[in-house]
Amino acid sequence: MRRQKVIQDKVHNQCPIQSQYGGCIPEVLQGYERLLNDMIKTIPQVAVSHLEITWPDGYDYTHANEVVGCCLSALRKSLQYQKIVSCYGWVREVAEGRLDGKPHFHIGFFTNAHELQSGFTIAQRLNELFTKQFELPSTSIYVRCIYPNIDCQRGLNLNCPSAIKLRVNAPNAEEQRLNILNWLSYHAKVETKGNTPSVREFAFSKVK
Repeated sequence: MRRQKVIQDKVHNQCPIQSQYGGCIPEVLQGYERLLNDMIKTIPQVAVSHLEITWPDGYDYTHANEVVGCCLSALRKSLQYQKIVSCYGWVREVAEGRLDGKPHFHIGFFTNAHELQSGFTIAQRLNELFTKQFELPSTSIYVRCIYPNIDCQRGLNLNCPSAIKLRVNAPNAEEQRLNILNWLSYHAKVETKGNTPSVREFAFSKVK
């Protein structure tokens, strides 16, 4: 994959970003901003989860992007069957110092918080789909939920510790929107990317 444009700014579109890891790829920032803005146009409460996928040792990762994409698509279809609106973005990275090139993935997953607001539940369901691809026990944990450390609507979201919930019509809504984008800007970091030439390193679904 071609080398992406990189920005070193600490703020992007009026949002503080985590550019301390070698800079950020603006296409990733813009992808997440588009998903969040599209969601809040029609859904008054949106939950955003950060998931991480670890690739199983000893398994081929030549088609890792396709496997992850297939699992995410299957999860989304199952949510659609339950009439739960969702969308997602993913980035592929290789940890610094890994000589074998084995990747891991970060995922930003958005749902209608009226129906589903637990990042832990989403991670469990995605883990079941992921382990099934390798015929591994579903008790094996390869998908984990990354818990947020900042919530600008904390007083309203005490029951949602595993995701960030944005209440569009509640106080601090804009601060919470920027908080979510800052949280997900970690996915846009340059460090741990660019190690696998000609391989796509990020992608985004559509809201509908």
